[in-house]
Amino acid sequence: MKTTSQNKIPCDKVLDEVGGKLDSGKYNSALKILLDNLDRCTDNARYHAYIGFAYFHLGRYQKAIKFFDKALELEPCASNTLFLRARCKDELDMTEDAKVDYRLVLKLDPKAKDAHFYLGLLEDMDNNITEAIKLFEQALEIDPKDQEAREMLAILKKSP
Repeated sequence: MKTTSQNKIPCDKVLDEVGGKLDSGKYNSALKILLDNLDRCTDNARYHAYIGFAYFHLGRYQKAIKFFDKALELEPCASNTLFLRARCKDELDMTEDAKVDYRLVLKLDPKAKDAHFYLGLLEDMDNNITEAIKLFEQALEIDPKDQEAREMLAILKKSP
């Protein structure tokens, strides 16, 4: 049974309710609740980011980008949202756009280890080895225990 807008719950309560669902991987049920209440929460950046997050984890990257774009329009300095949009673009092989977003994340949050790592992967794929090495080294400075960054760095330093 569909609810009417008069008895829909406030945005913050919806976000609280779906937060647990998103954390436990119940993306479809979280998405249904979020979309059912979207008309009341159109100016809430976090709300749009949550929808994008659900779509991202469902592999629906184009839809996720649409909601991340709206969230970033409302809150341009949200580095986590920007990072997830970059990941979507990365998954869709929109390499140059993804690189731009990863670099923006790093401007907003220079300690964003995952942005260093994923940008490093893209630079490696584009054969920008020196830049990739620098990015993996920066990821390791942030988290010396990052095994993936350590492995990528070792591979790149061994390559001719």
